[in-house]
Amino acid sequence: MNRTVCFDCGTSQVKYLILDENPSSGFINNHIEENIEKIISKKYENVVFTGSNAEKYAQNYDAIIVNELQAIGHTIKYMGYDNGLVVNIGTGTSYVKYDNGNVQHLIGTGLGGGTFLGLSQRLLHTSDLEKVEDIAITGDLGHINTQIKDITYQSLSWFQGDLTVANFSKSGAEKNDIAIGIHSLIAEPIMSILKSLCIGNFFELIVFSGGMIKNSLFRNFLLKYSDIFNLNTTFFANPDFATCYGAILLSEKENIYCL
Repeated sequence: MNRTVCFDCGTSQVKYLILDENPSSGFINNHIEENIEKIISKKYENVVFTGSNAEKYAQNYDAIIVNELQAIGHTIKYMGYDNGLVVNIGTGTSYVKYDNGNVQHLIGTGLGGGTFLGLSQRLLHTSDLEKVEDIAITGDLGHINTQIKDITYQSLSWFQGDLTVANFSKSGAEKNDIAIGIHSLIAEPIMSILKSLCIGNFFELIVFSGGMIKNSLFRNFLLKYSDIFNLNTTFFANPDFATCYGAILLSEKENIYCL
């Protein structure tokens, strides 16, 4: 096996994936250039960069730079499929189609982990995302969102009663209700966009990736709406590093500067 390291260089942190006899991965939040240099000094056969800041950090190395959207799309190929859609929920959310080597960015939304962090800081006064998830476990979405069961024409709707009609439209002010409301506010529109993209299109595989997928409550929302919308979806096993896996696969295939 070739010793390969891939850096996914985002706006605020860098993720790295090392593939060798003992695969490993991690995050670089501080002293980014110094820590990239420290990792690369271990002499990998292949050094790959992807992400929005790939060029910034790769310029001093003999490295392959892979376009981030191409890398996201090739997650489908890495999973063994020839056709599919990647819903990558990172700082924002992108919807990337892969079809037999062709990658197309269908659409994106600013809703994602950045929104989750920003609202948590403003409404709950914490940037600890695991803490927000813990707070939300005891929350009641019916205290913060208007739901189907709240409106007079519910008997005319085929939707189940606990589905959201309007986010944050009620006066609930308890932290746990606000916390679950933040989850709902981000997950539900992401799923509505996904459903619209699936109308008239066939995707052999729909896979969720990105850092938000580690949040179990958020995953539950995605699963709930996948079931309601009759969508066959799955989660990438190591969601933070899906883009790295796609980038490595593409770099090995092309062995060129891919930006």
